[in-house]
Amino acid sequence: MSSKFYYQVYLPSIKDYIRISEITNQELLVIVKHNSNSDNVGLSDYLEQLILTKLHPDFSSVDLHRIDKICILLTIIMVCINPKTTLQSTCTQTQEDFSINIDIGDMLNIISNVNYDICSSTTGDITVTYRYPAELLVDTTSIHKLIYSIIIKDITYYTHDMTQSQLNDIVDNLPGNLFTSIVSSVKTMNTQFSHEKILEIKSPYVEETPRIVDMNLMNNDMLDIIFILFGSDLNGFYELQFAMMHNYNFSPQHYMDITPIESQMFYKYMKSDVAQRNEHVEQMKKDGQSPVSNITG
Repeated sequence: MSSKFYYQVYLPSIKDYIRISEITNQELLVIVKHNSNSDNVGLSDYLEQLILTKLHPDFSSVDLHRIDKICILLTIIMVCINPKTTLQSTCTQTQEDFSINIDIGDMLNIISNVNYDICSSTTGDITVTYRYPAELLVDTTSIHKLIYSIIIKDITYYTHDMTQSQLNDIVDNLPGNLFTSIVSSVKTMNTQFSHEKILEIKSPYVEETPRIVDMNLMNNDMLDIIFILFGSDLNGFYELQFAMMHNYNFSPQHYMDITPIESQMFYKYMKSDVAQRNEHVEQMKKDGQSPVSNITG
């Protein structure tokens, strides 16, 4: 029996649920450090490995594409960090800043329900199938990244089993009319998923129709949002760790082993307890009593 807690994540590629485990403060710290250094390549590499370590053993062989991984990361943020968050925007007319409340579940629901069915191109006895690339950080200029398999005379060759050089050689030697079809199909995919309505923004300072924020799921727009949602406040991370160690006598290791949302819960309890104590002290002062008298008797 596993000692880990696993929860469900819906994967668009298989139209079904898998299970993953929670992230810890230790893992969040690595993410925040990458974010604070604006290291998108290092962060995406770390998240790729993190996802693999969080998969339940029963689902370790699932072939994930990048939208699956984005759904996993959004679910991790929703379950382990905060299901709702606030971002800042600026009114285009008044140039004043205002807050945007974001529900991660709403965002996840939109992305999960986009149709990601595999499409294909066929010429003679050669069929090329496409789907989203596997990598989180994508090069949208590369046609090769969108090719999933090449079927030649009923023998299927999967691109994830090929080196880049092998894939280049195969694509370069495909019939000209098939290559034209590949370019057309990739263009269609780029167009189809380039305007997914993810966020709605409305300035409180002017009467206007809410501005819909489109995300291009074929490039790194959504990944950039995920980076922001994970946070980059390294000082805030250590402040919270100090508060937990100081007020609850957490050891450094215990703090690193619990989830970020558990840290926030303890911090909320601590603030409530401090507020109640302060209110009690203020009330005693109003009643003409000395707080010290309760201690000294």
